[in-house]
Amino acid sequence: MKNRLRIVSIILTWCFLLSIVRIMHIMTEPKYADAEASQSYATVEVAKSRGTVYDVNMKPLTNTTFGYRAAVVASPEVVTRLSEILDATGFDEIMSILKKGKPTVVSTKSYFEAEGAYVHEYYDYYSAGTVLSPHMLGYLDSEGHGVCGIEKAFDDLLFPKGALKVSFCLDARGTALAGIDPIVTGEDEYSVTAGVVTTLDKTVQQVVEETAAAMLSKGSVVVLDVGNGEIRASCSVPSFSVTNVGASLGSDNSPLVNRSLAAYNVGSVFKLCTAAAALDCGISASCEYTCKGYVDIGDTRYWCNNKTGHGVLDMDGALRRSCNTYFIKLAMDTGAGNVYTTAKSFGFGSKTELCAGVVGIAGNMPELPELLSNNGALANFAFGQGELLATPLQVASMVAAISCGGLLTQPSLIKGTVNREGDVTAYSTNRTVRVIKKSSAELLKSMMVSVVTEGTGKNAAVEGVTIGGKTATAETGWYVDGAEITQAWFAGFFPAEAPRYAVAVLAEGGSSGAASAAPVLAAIVQRLREKEYI
Repeated sequence: MKNRLRIVSIILTWCFLLSIVRIMHIMTEPKYADAEASQSYATVEVAKSRGTVYDVNMKPLTNTTFGYRAAVVASPEVVTRLSEILDATGFDEIMSILKKGKPTVVSTKSYFEAEGAYVHEYYDYYSAGTVLSPHMLGYLDSEGHGVCGIEKAFDDLLFPKGALKVSFCLDARGTALAGIDPIVTGEDEYSVTAGVVTTLDKTVQQVVEETAAAMLSKGSVVVLDVGNGEIRASCSVPSFSVTNVGASLGSDNSPLVNRSLAAYNVGSVFKLCTAAAALDCGISASCEYTCKGYVDIGDTRYWCNNKTGHGVLDMDGALRRSCNTYFIKLAMDTGAGNVYTTAKSFGFGSKTELCAGVVGIAGNMPELPELLSNNGALANFAFGQGELLATPLQVASMVAAISCGGLLTQPSLIKGTVNREGDVTAYSTNRTVRVIKKSSAELLKSMMVSVVTEGTGKNAAVEGVTIGGKTATAETGWYVDGAEITQAWFAGFFPAEAPRYAVAVLAEGGSSGAASAAPVLAAIVQRLREKEYI
């Protein structure tokens, strides 16, 4: 009997051991292991990191502010700390989740430590909806991909490669446990260092945006670095919120249009080009013409801005007073081909590609055969009217070339890219070419200074800073309630002794370049001087 019981006992023991082995085998199969893992942990996503867009000095234009994101489960320490740092509404919302035994994520302004909490620094990509130069940077779609601008051009680089996640262990009832260290994944992928380096200067951009918002209802301001053609600021008014783009759709003022890269009637700013062509062809700046207020070409009368006439003027006087008839005569003497070629060399009629998808349109140039055969077309072209259309960026580029001694560098917006270690890979610099003679440029610069000190550009003057420039009030042929819409311009450079910046100001629908655009440049110069940027 004892032997029998011993045998039964041995058999039962072996059966038990076999059962244990079988159970262990089943539990180690992948499908069962995955099921166990999913039942044993609860995972929350703490944050994703989109790369940063920087200014030329490596100051962030996105990811400018940060706080903290905490993955938390219920524990006495967590409850105590959250009650101290959250407002009543926020605390109640979090507690309603924690009471269910579930982990959750909470945003806080300050760092804290507590059992049951994993806290990580978190960057606010668009800083609550505000971002400098939104028309150049662009915005994101609902999935975080770039829709336009730099955001779209460099989306592959900027878009998050992964997410920072925290997994909390659960007990048998599915309640998250605070006493067991959570599993953190994606820390190596969470980085905002990598990104794009632009040529924008954050300080200059902010000054330009604040000034333009206060002084322009619609328009643009572009600031170029004279030495290398880099865009230091580009502002389009009105602006829009990058986090609420829908609010701007359908607006009569078209806030989503990047006016810095859109084409407009140019007007008398183009007289700089006509003068440059004439000087390069050997025509003296002292050549005189008597303005009687109009000139007849064929059956058409072309009026000067002073219909009673300016009298006898040389080139400097004509530029100061913006005499239309002088420049019509100057273009005739210079020749249509020479004026046309100089305009093309300045970049008129050509697209300006700043990066993939960010392109200044070509605008419009009259055809050379028409200028050669039609003196009326050449007359309009001479002082920037007729078929000529150009962007503020093109106008600023022309002024930059003049102030740089006749050397033009194609405008650029992207300086390079930066990796996660902070190493910058620079883009190749744009080619610099001579477009007019240095002697012609120097004469033009001195004439542009006299425009501000004695001529139509007096409203751009700033005490203590020598500025050169040119006004324009361009006719559009569009009428509202019987009144023609005009585009007001001021294009200039400063400081004149050693030019650093070239600026184009467009006041869309402005009354005149002198009244609507020149004061904008003066305000920008004044603020930049206060910040010791001049």
